[in-house]
Amino acid sequence: MAWLLVCPACGHFGSVRIAYAGGHRGKVFKCPCGLTLSADCSCDLVDKLNRLTQKVHTARVLEKKKREFQA
Repeated sequence: MAWLLVCPACGHFGSVRIAYAGGHRGKVFKCPCGLTLSADCSCDLVDKLNRLTQKVHTARVLEKKKREFQA
């Protein structure tokens, strides 16, 4: 079973699949841009993606402000 989430880095849809690592099940998010995240459960994976989304958004806003300041 796989489901899709939006990648915070590029905006594409990435797939979430069940993966077995170290003898236990987990969830792995993979995007075509190369971003990969893993977690023990889907709620942890969504939390990681939300935190990454905030960091990416903050970096883009800071870069935009930097360009406006230099112009």
